[in-house]
Amino acid sequence: MAQLRATEKLEDGVVNLAVREFFYANERDELAARDDKAFEGIVDSIHHGLEQHPNPVKRHVFFEAALAEALVARGERRRAIQALREAEHLDGDIDYHQRPRDEMLADLLIDRREIDDAKEIVDGLLARSKTALDRANTSGDAEAIQGAAFDRMTALGLQWRALLVEGKPDQAGIAVAEQRRVARKAGLTAEYRQLLVSRADTLLSMRRARDAKQLIDDELAADEESVSASLLLRLGLAEHAIETVEPMRARRSTEVLRRVLDKEPRPTQLRRRALLKLFEIAVSDETVDVATSLRDELVRDGGSELWDSPLFAAPATRLGVLENQPVEELRVLGDRLKRIVDREFERIERTHAADEPAGFFASQIVPWAIGEYVDLLLAIAEKEDRTDGPSEALEVVLRAQQFNSIARALEAPPCSVEDVQRELVRPDSGILVYLPWRRCTHLFVVDSAKVACHRLPGRPRTVHPAKRLVFEFNMRPRRAKELGESVVERWRSSSAQALEMLLPDEVLATMRAWSGATLVGLDMLRSVPFPALLLPSGELLGEVCAIDNLGSLPLGVALARRRASQGELPPASLTVFGCTTTDAPTARDRGIESVAFPKDRLAPILDSYGADRARVLVDDEVTTAALRGLDWTGSRVTQILAHGVRDRSREFGAGVALRDEEFYYDDFRERSVTGLAILSVCEGGSTPSRLGDGQLGTSLGGALMRSGADAVIQSPREIELYGHLEFMTTFHRTLAGGASPAAALRDARQAHVEDGWLARFYRAQLQVFGLGQLPVAAAVTQSTSGDEPSPSPQQPPAQPWWTLVAAAAGVALILVALVRLRRR
Repeated sequence: MAQLRATEKLEDGVVNLAVREFFYANERDELAARDDKAFEGIVDSIHHGLEQHPNPVKRHVFFEAALAEALVARGERRRAIQALREAEHLDGDIDYHQRPRDEMLADLLIDRREIDDAKEIVDGLLARSKTALDRANTSGDAEAIQGAAFDRMTALGLQWRALLVEGKPDQAGIAVAEQRRVARKAGLTAEYRQLLVSRADTLLSMRRARDAKQLIDDELAADEESVSASLLLRLGLAEHAIETVEPMRARRSTEVLRRVLDKEPRPTQLRRRALLKLFEIAVSDETVDVATSLRDELVRDGGSELWDSPLFAAPATRLGVLENQPVEELRVLGDRLKRIVDREFERIERTHAADEPAGFFASQIVPWAIGEYVDLLLAIAEKEDRTDGPSEALEVVLRAQQFNSIARALEAPPCSVEDVQRELVRPDSGILVYLPWRRCTHLFVVDSAKVACHRLPGRPRTVHPAKRLVFEFNMRPRRAKELGESVVERWRSSSAQALEMLLPDEVLATMRAWSGATLVGLDMLRSVPFPALLLPSGELLGEVCAIDNLGSLPLGVALARRRASQGELPPASLTVFGCTTTDAPTARDRGIESVAFPKDRLAPILDSYGADRARVLVDDEVTTAALRGLDWTGSRVTQILAHGVRDRSREFGAGVALRDEEFYYDDFRERSVTGLAILSVCEGGSTPSRLGDGQLGTSLGGALMRSGADAVIQSPREIELYGHLEFMTTFHRTLAGGASPAAALRDARQAHVEDGWLARFYRAQLQVFGLGQLPVAAAVTQSTSGDEPSPSPQQPPAQPWWTLVAAAAGVALILVALVRLRRR
């Protein structure tokens, strides 16, 4: 940690002892920081140690820095930043305690993506470190040169992180080259490798495993013998991350992690991390003997406190021998797991109260405990011959899903299984909830009457086909015309394999009896598009079943209650923003093709709603000012047809190119939207996936749902404009007639099934999120007053009474005339 590095260089032994004793020597800071009493004890101990320091200014600064470390261990980064800034006005110009504080503060700001503030601090560190290094070089003092060089290397490392997060890899590479040059000139080889470890950790945390592997491979090529166990551990983690993405790759991570154990024979935190990862791999491979041996070795190295972690709380479930355990022992294991789960939930709630951006699945401990706990509850219910086991287990999942970021943003209330069945399940539909876990994947099937649970193969065997399908879709050429028959055939093969693993025959038969299905937990399956799964009959699942997605069931309940509070649905109305012509300089830099929008192709879509219920803004009208000044709540359906853009320097970097500028996630968050939002934006749903929210969490669809939309339609693929408008014509005709978005998508896919496999697969990835099973508006034939139905277009309007009398008299006169004529 940064503070350890700083305190080791301080001349004040009391401060050094106080910080190291309570945060590093016992290697249990994270465990202690979860407990409020332990945390208070840590703070009191640091404060007591620092009271012995004679300088009140230094005492205050060091205390705030140590307190910041404790808060970081608790996950309360915002409070840590506040603690560091508390010391700003006291530290003056004394560099040797201002610098560690600035380094830690910049590090936290970069973590929170507050890049502008971080860069201001980093620029100051760079300037001061350069001046100090020049001064040391002039003096010729070797110790001073090395100290100043290390400070310079640390500042350059922070600059590298900031530039990488900002999306400027080329400039970040320049900072790395300068860091390497300074290290070689000052002879700081070991210190440079220490910074390499930090750099590899940063890349791994950003899911750039290949870059981390390349970084360490370069070091191995330079001098393999001198590479530390720390770097080898990072290489093993990088290899494992790559293998997780590419299941066909040979497993090299086990070999690398074994080399870590050879280099680190003593029981250290480093060795423990390697053992833990090897244990996870052995469990996923179902090699029971290896897993048992590693577990015992971990306990010997780590002590008895490891048994309090969820990984070891129920070793019987880990090693797949639940059926051999008596009910009494299973209940003991269940009680231990419940305490662990409750403790983790309390920690996450505390994190949310501190306004930290961490959801349920951001915790690395809770998913393990949830899988263990659900498996135990189901096993206990089965042994006791109870039928409420699936409902009891689903209640645990519901509690966990309440912490997902969009559900939390909409203040989703705690809900029960009965709430879900009452609010979300219709008589002719149901819900599938996926919970992939190492030993098995739990699939909950929920209808209006009961909850069932099916055990599918473990996470590797269910997730890998799903990931392979998504990988195949992502690896296609940029242009549709470059897609040959071989690519489509590969898609069909991957789609059929994913269906076989994710939907067993019994569940598929249940779905065929439904008109629609809501899917939950797809973020754990890498957001696989279920409508694109190929059925044995040759149809795609989305062509026969109306499918929608929910990030979490509490989110669905919150959306349903928000919808119910709005009263009766108004008739369908539409707003279309169409912009394919742009003058935005950034759009030109991105190579976005600018063409005139085919406004004439909108006419069939608008006809479904009628002239008085549709409004259109096209090209020159679609400006930033127009979108910000427009009342978006006037329509039940909002469709945006525009070029998609991405700013990788932002955490929420999805956007669209307007006529003059670009409109991003935060801009959409400020709008008030109702009903359904359709994002006809190229790759609009391909933003980085968040566990718990999937790709909806950081996409424009997530922004629109937070701002009021009940449902969102988006796709991670490119949009072919003319074919898409033709498909949307069919979709809107059904939607305006009062159908739900999921049903309208299903019917449109059925109507265009003759368009070929390529188009069918692309349209199957156009998915609805949110309340997709409920209509967003009443049919346009319904009157706005709601008192009396307006005349149907097929029925003539009612005539006044006197016109009927006149017509009858006319007919009578004609009959009289005909009779007289016949007598003559």
